[in-house]
Amino acid sequence: HALLMRGGMPSQSPPSVDRYGRTGQSPIPGRLLELEALRKDGSTVPIELTVARMLVGEEWHAVGVVRDISERKQAETSLRLHRMVLDQIRDRVTITDLDGTVTYVNEAECATLKRNAEELVGQPVSTYGDNPDKGATQDEILSRTLAEGEWRGEVANYASDGSEVIL
Repeated sequence: HALLMRGGMPSQSPPSVDRYGRTGQSPIPGRLLELEALRKDGSTVPIELTVARMLVGEEWHAVGVVRDISERKQAETSLRLHRMVLDQIRDRVTITDLDGTVTYVNEAECATLKRNAEELVGQPVSTYGDNPDKGATQDEILSRTLAEGEWRGEVANYASDGSEVIL
C-alpha cells in the first residue's frame, strides 16, 4: 500500500488500510477502477486498477494490477470527435459491418428515414428497403462494397411512413 498512498509512506496510510490488513474488508477488491496515477516526473497518467485480496497467514493483503490506459483514452476521445462530426454533417451516413448489419447512422440519415438510431442500429441494412427498378438493391451495394471497397450510385430506400427516399 505504500506505493499507492500519497507521499508513498506507510505512516501516512489511512486507518482503512490498516483495518483491511486485519479484516480483509474493503469495497475495492473485485472492482475495476479508473484513476489518475502520478509519474516520477510529476505528470499524471490514466490507469485502470484491479485489486484482488488474499490471506497470507492471518493477515489480508491486496494484489493490484495497474494498466496504463492512455492510448484507450485517446482513442475514445478520437471516436467521440468523429461521431460528433458525422452527426453534424448534412450528408446521410450509414455504416454497416461486413455482414450488412447497421452499426451507425448519423442524424441526417435518421431524419430522412424518419427513424431513430436505436431502431436502425443492429438491424440488417435490408431494413431500409430497396427497389431494383429505381436503383441498386441492398445486396448489390454490399457485394460491390466487399469486392471493390466502395459503392456509388442510387438506391431507393423507404422511410418509416412508407415514403420512398432516393439516395
